[in-house]
Amino acid sequence: MRNSKRFLLLPALAVLVLVLMWMQPPAAAQQQSDPAAPPAMQPEAQPLPDNNMSQQSDMKIFTGKIMKSGNQLVLKNNATTSIYKFDDQDRAKVFEGKNVKVKGTLDEATGTIHIASIELEPET
Repeated sequence: MRNSKRFLLLPALAVLVLVLMWMQPPAAAQQQSDPAAPPAMQPEAQPLPDNNMSQQSDMKIFTGKIMKSGNQLVLKNNATTSIYKFDDQDRAKVFEGKNVKVKGTLDEATGTIHIASIELEPET
């Protein structure tokens, strides 16, 4: 009696496996991308551009003297009389009163430099 239960169990498992395999879409159908699917769901979607890459292309060099304006440190360019704020006051504080070269990106709407680096400008 025990062998007959095993004999019936094996075909039942085989049928179950076949049904599960039949329910799976074929590999070719899985590879086709749905144009309405978001890019992350499409197998051949290109990665989004790295924000760091686009910011690096917008990097500019700003020169001038770091000085107080109210309660903030700013960069004053004597040649153009432009004044820029800093996104990181602590990094700028080390160079207060000194002529510097600041590398960063400019938020033109606020006049704020997002600092990548600051270094002393050689005195002439």
